[in-house]
Amino acid sequence: MHMNGACNCLFDALDAELKAAQDGLAREETNLASYTDQLARPFEHEEALLVAQRELARIDRKLTRIGGSHRPPGPPRMNSALDDDAAA
Repeated sequence: MHMNGACNCLFDALDAELKAAQDGLAREETNLASYTDQLARPFEHEEALLVAQRELARIDRKLTRIGGSHRPPGPPRMNSALDDDAAA
């Protein structure tokens, strides 16, 4: 009789573990469906991004013509007061 009770406890534990795994799988399947749906949709701000990229390219071309340089500008100076002292 004792063995039968141990088997029942083992089956109950396995049943609970199986249920937890099934619940986890269901959550992951829901997440996958959501992510798949999101990937299928166009980027929400795609049009604004394209407009900004075109504007940036236009400004970059204009700056290149004005400056005559084909290199991008250097990084900004962090402390202009020190730069003024060094120039003097």
